[in-house]
Amino acid sequence: MTADQIRAVPQQVTVQGKVLTATAAAWLNLIPTTNPPTNATNATFHLVAKDGSVIPAALHIDRISVAKTEEVWASTNVTNKSSATALDASIHNGSEWERGAAVDIVADFYDSNGQRFQLRSTSTVITAAF
Repeated sequence: MTADQIRAVPQQVTVQGKVLTATAAAWLNLIPTTNPPTNATNATFHLVAKDGSVIPAALHIDRISVAKTEEVWASTNVTNKSSATALDASIHNGSEWERGAAVDIVADFYDSNGQRFQLRSTSTVITAAF
């Protein structure tokens, strides 16, 4: 996806009669370790029903794309964790972007029928964990 395509993805989508929205977070892991420091970006995506109710069963995120200005980082190495009311997904070790930059984050996901959807969280600011 290009940055423009990411920014064109809707911020809410209806899946099996439920209106879904999302929030996201992006951060740099600056916690001291024995490994050399890195500014690799990490991201999480939190998908919920707009009304706070149960989300459709068996949703699965298989790709997350992150856009900063015209730069794009995308990963299919996605870790999913779901509950009755939310689907959380994360990706790690992405592009080396600066703390404070604003990004748009898109999740590509599918439902139990195999239908594909896209959902965007916008203007997420990259933070840091120390």
